[in-house]
Amino acid sequence: MRRKREEIKERRTLETCYVCGNKITGNPVYIGQDKHRHIRCEPGSARWLESAQAKVSELTQFFEKGQ
Repeated sequence: MRRKREEIKERRTLETCYVCGNKITGNPVYIGQDKHRHIRCEPGSARWLESAQAKVSELTQFFEKGQ
């Protein structure tokens, strides 16, 4: 049991945010395909709109217009 907790803790420190690229400390949000993001980097947020993912996403136009 102790070993499993250590593995999970170790894995969390290695995760980086798919949106901003910074290391995730705390609770990451799993977005699929082995990718994680911060809670504050949710789609449509100001932080997300400034990211490289927003520039290539088809959904950016809807978030910018507020539809």
